[in-house]
Amino acid sequence: MVVSAVDNYAGSANSEVTAAASRMGMSLTSGSRATLVASVAGEKVYLVKDGDDRLCVIRVSSEQNAGSCGSRSQLLSTGVYLITGRPGDFSAIVVTPDGISSASVSDGASKASNNVAILKLDGSDSGLVLTGVDGTRHSIDLGALMPPPLK
Repeated sequence: MVVSAVDNYAGSANSEVTAAASRMGMSLTSGSRATLVASVAGEKVYLVKDGDDRLCVIRVSSEQNAGSCGSRSQLLSTGVYLITGRPGDFSAIVVTPDGISSASVSDGASKASNNVAILKLDGSDSGLVLTGVDGTRHSIDLGALMPPPLK
């Protein structure tokens, strides 16, 4: 499964990415390749190709770093994504393979750009849907990883 943002354009993982991964206890291989795929409100989102099959999404901010990894085979089944934020203000950063145009949850959607889609979550979302440019849809269960809604 092709993920152009890291397959075709990635450079060596820079010190910001490797330091953030290290602080989180994530071990990246020496040949890791990283691409800055989004920058929002002082936060940077990197997509990392770690080895032959592992993809990681790493969010770097002055407040807190977060990261998650998975294999390419997970992209359209269980998903490779990261849920970040504070109670009442959660976001999902979803890694998308080439051919996916958008990601959506019950109350919103986001266009996929640079092989990621960033969605606001309201705490009641239990799954997301990836939609391909050809109209195909892939459902991903967020399950136990979704934080409970505020009461």
